[in-house]
Amino acid sequence: MQILLVEDDFELAKRIQEALSINSYKTTICITYKQALNEIKKPFDCYLLDVHLPDGSGLDLCSEIRCNCRNPIIFISSD
Repeated sequence: MQILLVEDDFELAKRIQEALSINSYKTTICITYKQALNEIKKPFDCYLLDVHLPDGSGLDLCSEIRCNCRNPIIFISSD
């Protein structure tokens, strides 16, 4: 399973990636909205999105993803 993880706290993103790798999930990490916009052009099975990013919103990113696919999107946020 290919997962796109969008989280601006890189240390937290690495810990999530490590946890997912235990079950052989392959995770691509993006720490900015701009990076994620480039990555969503590629196919992913699932998306883990932070709501608050330094240069945009995970909610807006969700809308962009929904324009092209119906795969699961999970929001991860401390707010």
